Amino acid sequence: MKKADLLTVAQHILSSVPYNRIPLLAKRHKLEIEKSGASPVELLLKHVSHYDESGLSRLLLEISLLESAYRNSGDPDNDVLLSAANMCATHNPINNCGDVVRGFLRRY
Repeated sequence: MKKADLLTVAQHILSSVPYNRIPLLAKRHKLEIEKSGASPVELLLKHVSHYDESGLSRLLLEISLLESAYRNSGDPDNDVLLSAANMCATHNPINNCGDVVRGFLRRY
């Protein structure tokens, strides 16, 4: 997909992420919501508009993992993205998706 297409999808998805999960995304992207007068969603939308195709793709993957982990876990004290990676590794040991996701989380 081209950057414009990915950005449109990312903007739509970010606008539909539950409000209580936006601070977690902002923190993972090193944004300080408290110091800004903008809403967390507006701040994230502005920040991701500067991403290239790979950055937008990583963001979409991150949001997908986050939403999946919250649906399956619900434990607020856990790192839900790491939990999703571990769950992936447990349920799909053949295709090493857990290793891929953990590697993604370490780099990102």
